[in-house]
Amino acid sequence: MPPVAPLSLNVQLENAAMAHAKDMDLRNYFDHVSPEGTNPKERAIRVGYKGIVKGENLGKGYLNSDEVINAWKNSISHCKAMMDANSNEAGVGFSRNYWAISFGTSL
Repeated sequence: MPPVAPLSLNVQLENAAMAHAKDMDLRNYFDHVSPEGTNPKERAIRVGYKGIVKGENLGKGYLNSDEVINAWKNSISHCKAMMDANSNEAGVGFSRNYWAISFGTSL
């Protein structure tokens, strides 16, 4: 993937990612859509995100951030999400071995 500008941390995206990682951990599921049907965009809006949600990466079973980031870099679809030049901010969350990162574009 070609280089892109660094992402800025966004607190609302971080809150959405953290809440989703905790929810997956507590309720033992692994999906971009919650059992009630809530998707990444809806989760971000729920915590006050005003930008455009561009995507989400999930990971499960990784013990630290280096492991999950390397796994995402080695996956074509996850790497594309991280290297999307249209995203300019992100927020990451984790709970035990569940990981989520939400990507967005500020308005």
